[in-house]
Amino acid sequence: HSNGFYAQACGDPGWEARYHEAIALVTPEDVRRVGRQWLRGDQVHVVLLMGKAASEALAADGSVALPDEAALLAGAAKIGAPAQAPAGEVRGASEIRNGVHHLTLSTGDRLLVLPDPTVPVFGVRMAVSGGQREEDAATAGRGRIGAELLTRGTSQRSADAISMAVDAMAGEIAAVSGRNSIGISIAGLSQHREAMLGLALESLGDFVLPEAELEVARKAQLEEIRHQQDAPARQAFRAAGAALFGAHPYGLDILGSTESVGAIRREPLATWLRGRLAPGHAVWAACGDVDPEWLAARLEAGLPRDREALAPPTPPTGSLPTEVLRPRLSSEKAQSHVVLAFPGTRLDAPDRFALQVLSAVLGGQGGRLFLDLRDKQSLAYSVGASSSEGVDRGSFSFYIGTAPDKVDAALAGLYAHIERARSEKVDAAELDRARRSLAGSYAIGLQRSGSRATALCLAELYGTGTGGWQAEIDAYLAVTAEDVLAAAQRWLTVGKHVEAIVGPNG
Repeated sequence: HSNGFYAQACGDPGWEARYHEAIALVTPEDVRRVGRQWLRGDQVHVVLLMGKAASEALAADGSVALPDEAALLAGAAKIGAPAQAPAGEVRGASEIRNGVHHLTLSTGDRLLVLPDPTVPVFGVRMAVSGGQREEDAATAGRGRIGAELLTRGTSQRSADAISMAVDAMAGEIAAVSGRNSIGISIAGLSQHREAMLGLALESLGDFVLPEAELEVARKAQLEEIRHQQDAPARQAFRAAGAALFGAHPYGLDILGSTESVGAIRREPLATWLRGRLAPGHAVWAACGDVDPEWLAARLEAGLPRDREALAPPTPPTGSLPTEVLRPRLSSEKAQSHVVLAFPGTRLDAPDRFALQVLSAVLGGQGGRLFLDLRDKQSLAYSVGASSSEGVDRGSFSFYIGTAPDKVDAALAGLYAHIERARSEKVDAAELDRARRSLAGSYAIGLQRSGSRATALCLAELYGTGTGGWQAEIDAYLAVTAEDVLAAAQRWLTVGKHVEAIVGPNG
């Protein structure tokens, strides 16, 4: 699609290649020259957005003391890796399967590397079991806020210094906390491999969680929670999830609650992060211009070894619905939002591919729900279906946003399509469209080295198969109409599901 963009915008589909050639020719003197020409003090405009307390920073003449520029730039220059500990030994030789090198580090961590030196970029992903799956009502949102703070300061570098160092290398370092895991991702140019990995290992091993950064992250997360309270569709999904999963953490909001986020304190958070991210249960994966033996040796030298790792979480099972659960919430907005939620399958279950195909047949702008309930019957502002698998059982959900006086008709329409999915095989055209859409989207999502590293890492961590992404694509394309019908009959059991509605007067 980039060729089409450049053809339209620049009149030449090959303009991107010329742009990169010109960038490569830029010299330091060129940068200084345009800096002197354009970054002039007599043409600068400064805008400050200041809170009430900031008025104290104003000088008598109205000027404001800005941060020390020299100190900020000095922090950006400290890109080197942290001091290296004596390297351990990689336990066992590298085993190659489907082109992927599999190694086991002396810490017990697993390392997967798919080398590809054709383009000078790389991506690395580390993950351990955790995230939302290990939280409860009192700790909900902890993983999200902990990940936000992981790269916000070490004993050697401030948050600004880390950010400026990463920007100077045109790279990315980010901590991630999701439903089933927590970890860190790294991506950049291969010429900066050593420095980028050094910064990531420093963040993992030497984070300090500055109190000021914790308060900034807390306020941002609380504001996001408050914003979601004004989103009725989100409220409907939350109510459906809470009813469907019961005591299981999947029923919580990944952002947490006002109470749980407000109760987070620095020291307990740091203790949990040190234990959760300690070596012993982690999976590392890398793709791109990376040498497997170099990366293994670098991890052996840089991983912290003075921590006791927390065991993988064992959340409560929760209970399946034995009847229709009908949570109802009131909203001041003149719309009604309906979510039907059914128990779903696991990430390592073979029928996850059939459920994904079923969701593609029903959802999307070319799916049955859109064409019938929205286009034909005018019952919906928005409508769709989705399958969400987890390390533990997930969910299969239907959603429709409709007018309050059309809720009964919208519900009847959804239940009619559920019955059709349980009683009729999808036709060949629908099946082919859904399979190709899923396989194509999956393949497109793997274009970046970082995306491929993430896919390798999480597949190994969750045990979803070692056949590589071609096996995933083949699995989507191999789903039959019989598979889809069997999955619908197994999972879409009306009478043992959740029917959540948010609308005027509940």
